[in-house]
Amino acid sequence: QQISKDRDFCGDSFLNFQYHSKNIIALSDGMGFGKKAHEESELTLDVFSRMVKSGIQLDDCIQTINALLRIKNRVDMFTTLDILMFDTSIGEATFIKNGAMPSYIYRNNELIPIKPDTLPIGIVDELQVYKKTIPLYEDDYVIMCSDGFDEGFEDVAKGVLSEHTSQVPQFIGDEILKEMMASELVDDDATIIVLKMRKV
Repeated sequence: QQISKDRDFCGDSFLNFQYHSKNIIALSDGMGFGKKAHEESELTLDVFSRMVKSGIQLDDCIQTINALLRIKNRVDMFTTLDILMFDTSIGEATFIKNGAMPSYIYRNNELIPIKPDTLPIGIVDELQVYKKTIPLYEDDYVIMCSDGFDEGFEDVAKGVLSEHTSQVPQFIGDEILKEMMASELVDDDATIIVLKMRKV
């Protein structure tokens, strides 16, 4: 689910693609809002997906995108990069974050935050990449979001999930955004991605 400050362009971009046994979901938030922010986040994800599909290692992909943005942007422009790489063969999720908001795993009525402390892409020459691998289990929810939400997101998300534990991810995302907007806790372009783990 997504909401935009600008009528024509959202500064957040996201994509989902498969590479071998891995399902990869990526979210990028361009600085500010409007067309320029949209172009920066879209470029980041386009280059990222092309490099991954070419077989380039993730760390090398991220460092290359960082170098590209450093060269391209002579002014202070940067993007976040928030990646969830889920390996369907072993049930493990790898979270990779640069300048991104926390992600959350909801399991057994507990909201588990994954909180990095890293810089966005395009600011420094040598980027420190945050990476954490966690096993996921059936009926786990995973939430990714951009920085358009004010404080209070965790409380709203936990409240919605605790009331609707059997609902599909789209419903959960809709309800969280609806409650955040009703409480006036959205102040920028905002994107929320909700996943639910199922065995197939």
